[in-house]
Amino acid sequence: MKNSLPYFRVPGQNVLFRGSYIDCFGEEIGYIVYCNGDTVNVNSDFTIDSKGAYHCCGDYDRVLCRTAAEYERLSEEEIERQARFAYTDGAR
Repeated sequence: MKNSLPYFRVPGQNVLFRGSYIDCFGEEIGYIVYCNGDTVNVNSDFTIDSKGAYHCCGDYDRVLCRTAAEYERLSEEEIERQARFAYTDGAR
């Protein structure tokens, strides 16, 4: 489910993982995994401000899993796959 705001702020301490992948055009796409209340989300379009907060585009955001325990069981490949989906969703 997409965030209803066009842009939103994620405090740096909420970020669980930061990664990247190479898309089909050879460009590096960064993504973050972060706590969002009770869920864990992934976002693939963000900037970082001088205070370490992430400013994310809601169109490139999706729920990764419903609990931190579920997140702990995900493989890096599954997280990257969901980050790719988040990027594709936002690009539409």
